[in-house]
Amino acid sequence: MASVRIMIYNAGYMTGITSTSPAEYLKKLNRITLPSKTVRGALAASFLKELETLSPDILFMTEIRPDPYCAEIQKHFGYSTVDVKYAPESLLRSVPYFRANSSGVFQMDRHPTTTYYLQHGAKRLVHIVDVTDECMVLFVHCALRKETRKAQFAELAHLIRTRSKEHVIVGGDFNIFDGPTELDELLQAGHLRIANDLSAFTFPTEKPRQALDLFLVSRDLPVTLVKTLSDYTGSDHVPVVIDVTV
Repeated sequence: MASVRIMIYNAGYMTGITSTSPAEYLKKLNRITLPSKTVRGALAASFLKELETLSPDILFMTEIRPDPYCAEIQKHFGYSTVDVKYAPESLLRSVPYFRANSSGVFQMDRHPTTTYYLQHGAKRLVHIVDVTDECMVLFVHCALRKETRKAQFAELAHLIRTRSKEHVIVGGDFNIFDGPTELDELLQAGHLRIANDLSAFTFPTEKPRQALDLFLVSRDLPVTLVKTLSDYTGSDHVPVVIDVTV
């Protein structure tokens, strides 16, 4: 038995936009449309300090690009898997602004990691990490449309059943804008529970009002810590850390 610390973080492409306000998007439009090494470098340096303090064994980041800041995070861990979040046949892979949009898994120790694409939605990528023979972690960034999310949750439930692991963790940005009841069928089918305190909101950072960034864990899997880093303001989402015994 060992404790594993896992962190999830939607980095918002390191633009430093912390709210959903149109005014902030207009004010910082240059960070979205043009490369901004200064901003991204400063945010990456700040995030690396958080990593040094918290020392996660595994980090999942979504809304990243293979820029120099991503390389700095890769160096911190040593092992990484970064993939475009759109399916291989998606036209978005050829559109200049979107084609490099990625998610990544960064690990201190190398665990077998599989890249899997769901059948529904634009962003379909799932990273599957086999932490032990009995425990796997699925990392996700789910769709914005509710009906598409529902289809993705059904696929995730099927994936959990077919992989036949004793213990399962599903972490990431679920985009459940209608609340945690959206996850009921996935929780039931996968024999999972929500590990987070749902009153510890993760989005948007400036005025948090929703818990979108979650860990779902097997009902009998011991969880010793769940921490929402509400003071960290590098994106419109805040990071979440979990300690589990596997």
